[in-house]
Amino acid sequence: MKEKPTKAKKKGRTIRAFKRDISLWLFCVPGVILTFIFSYIPMYGVQIAFRRFNATAGITKSPWVGMYYFERFFNSPYFASTIKNTLIESMKLFL
Repeated sequence: MKEKPTKAKKKGRTIRAFKRDISLWLFCVPGVILTFIFSYIPMYGVQIAFRRFNATAGITKSPWVGMYYFERFFNSPYFASTIKNTLIESMKLFL
């Protein structure tokens, strides 16, 4: 009969596999770093859309206004024409 591997044996196998494949793991490092830089760091600035931004106060000290600017945009009389013009201009890029 085969013995079930213990936690110590499983851990040893994992460490050995990691050491064996260290060069492959190192190939992943630049991709992980670039993903972090270009995908996660910019998310910090997304909150500007929900604040009454003041450049002297910075992002975190500017007052929070929530959905105010979104409601203002969607209720604007220029909303329909703005969306229409944006769609037309974006279609021109692809034609």
